[in-house]
Amino acid sequence: DGASKEVELNAPKGLGIADGKLYVTDIDVVRVFDLASGKSVANIKVKGASFLNDISVAADGTIYVSDTRLKAGKTGLEPSKKDAIYTITKKNTAKALIKGEELKNPNGLLADDKGVWVVGWGGSVYHVSKEGKKEESTQAPGQMLDGVLQTPDGQILVSSWETSTVYAGKPDGTLSPLFADLKSPADIGFDSKRSLVLVPQFLENTLQIYTLPTAPAEAAAEPSTQTAASDKPAEEKPAK
Repeated sequence: DGASKEVELNAPKGLGIADGKLYVTDIDVVRVFDLASGKSVANIKVKGASFLNDISVAADGTIYVSDTRLKAGKTGLEPSKKDAIYTITKKNTAKALIKGEELKNPNGLLADDKGVWVVGWGGSVYHVSKEGKKEESTQAPGQMLDGVLQTPDGQILVSSWETSTVYAGKPDGTLSPLFADLKSPADIGFDSKRSLVLVPQFLENTLQIYTLPTAPAEAAAEPSTQTAASDKPAEEKPAK
């Protein structure tokens, strides 16, 4: 709780769990908490960062963090020209994996055994190797990409604020509409036990919950009729 004297949280966004610890992006710091007790154990200052956003943890424990190149301006958020992806070391230090405006506002991250997939606010989807090389790239049907996850069958799901849609497809291929009419779909989550896709609507203060179709890329892009307010549990209902 950021209201506690023992905890500092200013604008927490991305969350990741590794080695019994919870990692949280907080503007230009990655805050680390003991997962069992909730106690703060470290604050990792990321030199040069302006808008740390998502976190993704690879199977080997590598922690990736995105900086979406934004900063506070006179009229709101504005570009900072600090696009970057960082890794967090075992010694709780931050190391730049790759930097540059060619990253196009990196937002959502999805780590794999070869590096990390990235979705950008500009609509690009690409892979960055463990060595920091930008590789395969494609353009999503919409821009303002936020969340990304991978389903058990190997497809990725990507959310777009611009088109109010969650897309599905292969990481290096075509993305097709899966769920539509979602205002400000932010960082999406997946409940693997129940095959549920969780889509927070950032500006609506609601959570949409969908049952993942058997063949996501071929599913009709109709929205679920289920909406869960932030303080109400939702029933599990399949999307139409």
